[in-house]
Amino acid sequence: VFGLGKGAKQDEAGVKAAAENLKELIAEEEKRGVAASRIVIGGFSQGGAVALLAGLTSDKVLGGIAAFSTWLPMHEVIATMSTDAGRSIPILQCHGGSDPMVAIDVGTMSAEALASLTKQHVFKLYPAMQHSSCPEELRDFAKW
Repeated sequence: VFGLGKGAKQDEAGVKAAAENLKELIAEEEKRGVAASRIVIGGFSQGGAVALLAGLTSDKVLGGIAAFSTWLPMHEVIATMSTDAGRSIPILQCHGGSDPMVAIDVGTMSAEALASLTKQHVFKLYPAMQHSSCPEELRDFAKW
């Protein structure tokens, strides 16, 4: 990660490679008989960024993407990279309003970009939460 703000240099090669690795894990689960529609991917911080990229560029409609305290990588070009299948995946994005690592403006910028890509995006904000988790977030994830 080089930077997260608008116009910041991003490690495109690194995040793309990580997303491809995640797609390989998904393919392994499918070979074991798990339907793509039953696979939910997700992550916290950088892991959430990888999950978002892998899901949005997937050729399969997955069960969902859970993105916690994270950002949308390559947000300026993701619309051209995303697939019809990827844009059909439900996304839960949770972010802390007091996050010092992934600032709230980065979280909301990501939420706006995701909302422009899919109608199945839900953004949850937890005002007092920092770069961590909280019981309310976990409850929201369980309900989702």
